[in-house]
Amino acid sequence: INAEYGTTPHTSSSMFSLLVLVAFAALALADKRHSPAPVMPHEIISEELRYDQASESMSSFVVFHEDWRDAEDNSIPVVAILPDWDGLNNYEHERAQMVISELGYAAIGVDIFGAEHQFVETVEERRQLVTFYAQHPLAFVGRVRAALSHALRRYPFLDESRIALFGYCFGGTGALAYAASGNHAAAAVAFHPGLSAPLRASGAVDTPLLVLSGSSDGGTPVASLLATEAALVNSSAPLEITRYGHIGHAFTAFDAPPAHLCGGRGASQGAAQGQGQGRGAGRLAGRDDCAQAPPALVVVRLVLVVVDRRRRLVDVALVVVVVVGHHRLGLVIVVVVVVVVVGPHGRLQCAQGV
Repeated sequence: INAEYGTTPHTSSSMFSLLVLVAFAALALADKRHSPAPVMPHEIISEELRYDQASESMSSFVVFHEDWRDAEDNSIPVVAILPDWDGLNNYEHERAQMVISELGYAAIGVDIFGAEHQFVETVEERRQLVTFYAQHPLAFVGRVRAALSHALRRYPFLDESRIALFGYCFGGTGALAYAASGNHAAAAVAFHPGLSAPLRASGAVDTPLLVLSGSSDGGTPVASLLATEAALVNSSAPLEITRYGHIGHAFTAFDAPPAHLCGGRGASQGAAQGQGQGRGAGRLAGRDDCAQAPPALVVVRLVLVVVDRRRRLVDVALVVVVVVGHHRLGLVIVVVVVVVVVGPHGRLQCAQGV
């Protein structure tokens, strides 16, 4: 497990682009014998994909370029997006648009809960749905297999040999379960998956896996990650697990609280408080937590910007922030240190993002 303490993942589209590019490069999704379809200024289509699975009506979606319909062969790589616990909504659609616009791949939003359960009235209903699929991973896998199968039949330009799974939270757990049950994909990437219990491999794992998690994510303790690694490390495919220091759950939310101010707490608590009420409620709750960031740290950032990012011995100031940043005395000390550090003779450049 790579412990990257001090790393601050960004929650903008730039973070998504970086993680996606690293994942695809590391896991060799793009076969060098094929060239991914270039992003052309043609119309992007998003179509609902209706089908039945296990006697239930399903509603996934597919995003692609209109001119791909005329492709002579199945040459278009695919990213299957597995949703978090509140199902397919604007978040997954926006991710799909980013996949096609930034990578040039088609995207499939995979329905897990069924067309009638995309939106539910209460948190308890949603919790029951999530609990069922968490306890029955093969049922989750069956949903994924059905969506991919129907998409490949309806859109013959999709390349069956180059399908990657991107899962967020609940969907990240499902992406790992898909690979661990012996199903093959070109790659499976799990963003802050829920691994309260270790993942167990029930089949030969030949899918390259990338797991991205936060060290402050209470839903994925280190012990579970280590046990999951032990269960998968002997597989024939590459396995990489990265754990970001001081980062909580749901760090890929577009407007999650800044981790460098909140220590990763806001995203976790916001997601918990806002579950069942739409993403906006969770994110606002996260911002409330962010407002409790140590004022001394905020002062350091503002003062350093005002003085044109010049400093001397700024590391001393940061140590003071870490030690006494939560106390009123710390605020006074930090202000004094900053004045001395960035005085008229200061010449050192302030580290970007301090």
